[in-house]
Order: sequence, then structure tokens, then C-alpha cells
Amino acid sequence: MVHARMFGIKASKEDVDAVFARHFRNAGFPTPVQGAEETLRLLKSKGKRMIVLSSHNPLFLKEEAERFFGDAGYFDAIFGDVQDKVRGIKAVLDSVGFGTDETIIVGDTEHDINAGRSAGIRTAAVLSGYRSRKHLEEAKPDFIIDSVAGLPHLL
Repeated sequence: MVHARMFGIKASKEDVDAVFARHFRNAGFPTPVQGAEETLRLLKSKGKRMIVLSSHNPLFLKEEAERFFGDAGYFDAIFGDVQDKVRGIKAVLDSVGFGTDETIIVGDTEHDINAGRSAGIRTAAVLSGYRSRKHLEEAKPDFIIDSVAGLPHLL
């Protein structure tokens, strides 16, 4: 909703979500970033627990995870519709039992990095997403990686 207001759209979150849901599939189904499944498989084999925390619609997130990865069980949980990621991270950490000292957020926006820093967890900016290296460097993440394939080297 914050993004909609930035562009002068004055509608409720529910109205924006309804329009998005009606048109989301018309844009074509997204594809996973290169190396995502191999990285998830490797991290899972090393006993790493992983979750998804996103502002996107939880039904779409679960559908995408199933379409991309089937029933591989890479994610311990998927949390969608998280508008305030600072509070969301803290609530998720409590609900899944992750300690701040053993958790890292991997994000592709300054908001993701800032939320992780505010929550007291390590941060990794991944350059295969929305924002440029310059923008992500300004958020001062603990790590910057070109793609998710670089994650196993951090952990």
C-alpha cells in the first residue's frame, strides 16, 4: 500500500489487493532466480531452517513455492502480507523459534536490509532483485552477494 500512495493512488489496501489479485496471473507466472533450487537444496542438506517473509499475497507465495519446488519442503514456513517487516521479523522469529544470533535475512531492497538491522539480525543484500548495488550498499548490509548461489558461502 505504501508503494501505491507513492504514485498518488488513493485506494484502500483491500482495493489495491483485489486489483492486484485479478491481474497478477495475466502478467505471466514468475520464474525462480537462477540457482535458487540448488541453493535451497544445499542449505536444507546442511540443516539450515528457512522461511519466506514477504509483503506479497500469502496464497500466491505458497502457490509459487509449490510450482517452483514441488513438495521439497525447503521452507519451514511462509509468511505473506507482512507490511511492517520490522515487527514481522520479530513475530516470525518468536513463532518459529529462531534466535537473532542465528538468523540472517536475505533481501533485495533497502527496506529488507533496514528491517533486518532494526530487528537485530544479520543481513545479506542479493543483487538479483529489484535494486542496484549502489542502493543496497547505502543500506549497509552485513553482506552483499550477486545471487542466492552465494548464500552457502556466508553460512
